[in-house]
Formats: sequence, structure tokens, C-alpha cells
Amino acid sequence: MVCTLLADHRQAKCFHQLSYPVIFPIDVERAENCAVGNLTADPELKQTPSGVSVCRFSIAVQRRFGRNEQGQAPADFFNIVTWRQQAEFVSRYFKKGNPILICGQIQTRSWSDNQGQKRYATEVIVDHAEFAQSKTEGSGTANEQATPSGNIDGFVPVDGERLPWE
Repeated sequence: MVCTLLADHRQAKCFHQLSYPVIFPIDVERAENCAVGNLTADPELKQTPSGVSVCRFSIAVQRRFGRNEQGQAPADFFNIVTWRQQAEFVSRYFKKGNPILICGQIQTRSWSDNQGQKRYATEVIVDHAEFAQSKTEGSGTANEQATPSGNIDGFVPVDGERLPWE
């Protein structure tokens, strides 16, 4: 994925395997990390005791350089956490194998296990997630189920003739 910070330094325009650019907000006060990858399993949605939605999943992101003997690019795997409406959005519209664009902060946490060993987990806490593939690029059933209709969480339907940033 190639991203360009726009003039106001609060948005980025990103190109990946998409036929159109993706523009999304960036918080310049924090270190934002963005990636496009494929879900390695269906997202897991849970509720905290206070009723806040949290969704956990992982994505595989292909490296830009290097190939193995079969000609495949190696992949890196990232654990992802989304909260509240983003969590509900991801769990409703994304399934294993779907491409997703995520943007958030990398966070490392630690704890002691039952044997007293210190354990660590590094996760991307996502502020923004969106489709990384148009409906027409999809392969059928999984993508048809994953495409919303109407205005959901700030997504506005756009006809293919005129895009908002043109």
C-alpha cells in the first residue's frame, strides 16, 4: 500500500490493489499505522461486562519484497482489536479471507501467567477499518454477504461514475 499525507496533514490518500484511492482520517498527534491484509479467520465479537463491543481478529499482510521457491510473497501476521461501532462493523461485514484496510496504533501489553512467567502481546488497536475491495472485485458469496447497503458508520453509497474526490 502506498499512502500520501494530504496537505491538511489530517488525511491520507492510499493506493493498494484498489482501482481507486482510499482517503481516511489520520490523527497526527499519535503514531498511526495502516495496513491492507486478509483476515485469517472470522472476527470474534464479544461484549465487556459493561456492554462495550470488542472484536478480535488477525490479518495476513504480504511483504512488498522477496519471494519463496513457489514465487509467493512472504506474509506478516498481525493481531487486531476493534472497539464499539468499529467492532460491530467488522464482525458483521467481514469474514475469513476478506481483504480489509485498517488504521490504528500498535500497542504492547504484558501480564504474568499461572506459572509466573511474564507474557507479552502486541496488537494493533484499530481506529478505522474499511473495505479494501469493491463489490465487483469480489469472488461471490462471502463478499456479497460482506457488502452493506445504505449509510453505515459513515460509509456513503457511491455510484461508479463519479467518485467524491474527483
